[in-house]
Amino acid sequence: MGAGQGGAKSFFGGDGLVLLKISGQGQTLACSYGAIEERNLTAGQSYVVDTGHIVGFDSTVQFAVQGSGTWKSTILGGEGLVCRLTGPGRVLIQSRSESSFLSWLLPKLPSKSN
Repeated sequence: MGAGQGGAKSFFGGDGLVLLKISGQGQTLACSYGAIEERNLTAGQSYVVDTGHIVGFDSTVQFAVQGSGTWKSTILGGEGLVCRLTGPGRVLIQSRSESSFLSWLLPKLPSKSN
């Protein structure tokens, strides 16, 4: 089984999107935050998902990372990035976003000054 990184395209994915190419025979263990939902895309069918929800996808699936709003709202408003996945192929998506959970949790934690 072989693995390789996604390169510059994954670096600019935002929200912790790092691509790892896995190939060969055998089983792969994937961990996610929440349940994993499987989507099977037909040729040319697209699915847009927040980058923080992607667990994996087949090598036949094409992807393009884009802002979820205008460039101004993405940069200044804190809106995240989304990924347009286009089939054919299988896409695995996690039901929860780790960054959303941390955004909710961190303000509630006591600080050292308290």
